[in-house]
Amino acid sequence: MNPSARNYWCRGVLLVLCALLLAEFFTGMFPFSPVEGDEQAVINGLREMIRPGGADLRWRYSYPLQPGSYWITIGIHDLTHVDVGLCYFALSAVCAALFALMSAAFIGAVCGVDFAPALVLALLCQEIQRAGCYANSSTVGGSLVLAGLLVGSRRRDARLGAVAIAGALIGLGAWCRLDALVLTPAFFFLRWNQKTLRRAVIETLQAALVAIVTLVALYAAIHVGWRDILEIYSGRDTDAGYGRTLAGFYQISSLGILLAAGWGGWICCRRREFLPLALLLAVLGPSLFLYSKSLMTPKYFYYLTPFLAILAAAGATDLFKNRRRWLGGDDPGGGGGRVVDRGAHHPDRVPPLYPPANDRNDCTGQSGIETNGLGCWVGRGARARRRIVFADGPGVRGHRLARGKKTRALDELAALQRTLDVNPQLAMLTSTYASYQCTVGLLRVAGFECVSQQTHPRDAASHLDRWIKGDRVCWLAWVNEGPVASAVFADYAGRYRDLPRYFFNDLGPAFARHLAESPVRMESVTGRVDGFFALYLLPPGGR
Repeated sequence: MNPSARNYWCRGVLLVLCALLLAEFFTGMFPFSPVEGDEQAVINGLREMIRPGGADLRWRYSYPLQPGSYWITIGIHDLTHVDVGLCYFALSAVCAALFALMSAAFIGAVCGVDFAPALVLALLCQEIQRAGCYANSSTVGGSLVLAGLLVGSRRRDARLGAVAIAGALIGLGAWCRLDALVLTPAFFFLRWNQKTLRRAVIETLQAALVAIVTLVALYAAIHVGWRDILEIYSGRDTDAGYGRTLAGFYQISSLGILLAAGWGGWICCRRREFLPLALLLAVLGPSLFLYSKSLMTPKYFYYLTPFLAILAAAGATDLFKNRRRWLGGDDPGGGGGRVVDRGAHHPDRVPPLYPPANDRNDCTGQSGIETNGLGCWVGRGARARRRIVFADGPGVRGHRLARGKKTRALDELAALQRTLDVNPQLAMLTSTYASYQCTVGLLRVAGFECVSQQTHPRDAASHLDRWIKGDRVCWLAWVNEGPVASAVFADYAGRYRDLPRYFFNDLGPAFARHLAESPVRMESVTGRVDGFFALYLLPPGGR
């Protein structure tokens, strides 16, 4: 096959693969349904902020770390008059798509590859795919900060205006999600790659000054101080161990991306082209400093994905240009895959064909339900079996299955809302953050007020809330997952034998354990237990 025909078919394969990955990416977005506890907690806070009277801002989740996401969502709600929860889902979904597209543009800007293969590499990073499955402010802040880095990487002759635009985007992104600042050290290396060290330092300081002024002004406008921010970060004292942190690298990418990135790192070191490694380390260092052993979920490494893909681009391009040697033929001459200066001209650069990953894309959680989604199944190789665990919500493997489960989760939430409406008095048990926040949200929408909250004597993290609306009462229990969880669950379940008692939870291990250990038989309210959530009725009487 002549080179022109080969390149034609390579481009066709890349475009088909890109279309398939994009189709799965957008499939997992819909319908809009809560999957994780944090997203529902943010929605609860948004509803409190727009409540005409009697707003209870204690339900506002991590507001000092992401105030911009709150206010942008409220602005969209004011313009469209659509439910503020749907506005937050839509904002996150749009920004997740923008982050994927800008990651591809960023990879192309640094490595000099075409947009289509760069987008394939970005979408083969499973955390980029998974970010579209649930609402989170990381996509909002990350897309804005990455846009600032993109401005810094594409303008070789950047003037003060371009540097100021980059700084303003970084400041705005940090206002939407403060931890997106872990991306900012990469700006210096991007400028140093195109300018002298002195000029790079000056432009970095200029961008930093604009970003700081923008961020401080925005925080001052909403009356949030640094003490509020430090108070939230000081509470992140969970010790998940460094093993979870190291596993995050694999769980945000895929087997193919890591193999190509490893080879790309070796190629860059051999050729003394250190920009990809410098960019990765510049973002990894602040991330490890910020989260260290408290990394409860790999989503905190979301910002690292474009930089892993840059290394993978270098490695995959080299493998492609030397394909004859790997197949046993002659070396076609030249070692492709160089990380290039955007100001340089390479007329002999061949569009790379990247090796497919041998893994699956995930939208995975505590339930560990498995399916054969497209994701990183492209080119089936090793049957790698692993899961990504949300710290506070359920999930599944594969975006097509996720779509069905999110649809059925909406049925369970509708059943929960009907249950709260028709029972003047009832007891509701939950044992995960996601199910608890969903119940809180529905109670607030129904007009209930939380008048008391008592911790359990055997576990201070478990608590029982009393919600009232006129003469209607709902007892809401949250059973913390710990050594005495089963005993606490049995105690709460036995307190209100004369009331309708329900168990609402996601389909994680805690749900299965409480069902198995319950002395009474629970019955599904909807008759289906294959969504992200399930609502069960405990029979009257008994324990």
